[in-house]
Amino acid sequence: MNPSSVVQNQEMRIFVISLPDATERRERVKRIFSETNYQFTFFDAINGREGLPERLERRVNDTYRKVFRSRPLSPGEKGCFASHLLLWEKCLELDEPIVLLEDDFLPTESFENAFSQLPLLIKDIEYLRLEKRTSKWFPINSVGGFERRFLFDNSCGTTGYVLTPQGAQKLLQHSEEWLCAVDNYISESFRHGMYSFNISPPAIEAPHDMGSLIQCEEKTRVPLYFKLTRELNRFYRFVRMTVSNRQFINKLQNKVSD
Repeated sequence: MNPSSVVQNQEMRIFVISLPDATERRERVKRIFSETNYQFTFFDAINGREGLPERLERRVNDTYRKVFRSRPLSPGEKGCFASHLLLWEKCLELDEPIVLLEDDFLPTESFENAFSQLPLLIKDIEYLRLEKRTSKWFPINSVGGFERRFLFDNSCGTTGYVLTPQGAQKLLQHSEEWLCAVDNYISESFRHGMYSFNISPPAIEAPHDMGSLIQCEEKTRVPLYFKLTRELNRFYRFVRMTVSNRQFINKLQNKVSD
């Protein structure tokens, strides 16, 4: 597909994160968008196995990872974090909401309808997950035939989401030190103050039918004696997330009652 051949009136830019040599994945993305009226741009992913840009390499705190999360970030996880971070910077540079998709997504029946509603769906929030999340959620409202839901836990996956410049700013301000994988970082709102939402029905799915090209290597393990510190840190994060989520829900409920 030639992106210049599609209609140019969409309101939101779409970036698809993909390694430059991921030919099969890129061809599938092109086929998906060839059946829509949406323009997209491939964003060349960072291959962590080949190293990170120097300014980003210094951000990885493997000492913290070993002590409190049992293992350092894998090269693939570093590359994934870097790829998303560079698009957060792009969002801030453009000063407009953008769509970020990983190249292994598949559209649902609601794909085109959801994308046509994105400017409304992202209104008054900073981050909207486009794929399904089955963990605990809290209903917010209905917009354009979609239910918007607050997510208590948005870890496990960054296949597709919409991000505003305000959300990007929060993520960037607190990512000078990488303590976890990018999906966990996005989920941990107590670190950056950006909360996560998704929609039902979802716009995309993540079938994981092509394997991972960015995160396919073995993860390094560390001694078992760090298990105690890992579990203590896990409990600490759970408490902070619980408090943060409750405060946010209370704020939402007070806003509705006013």
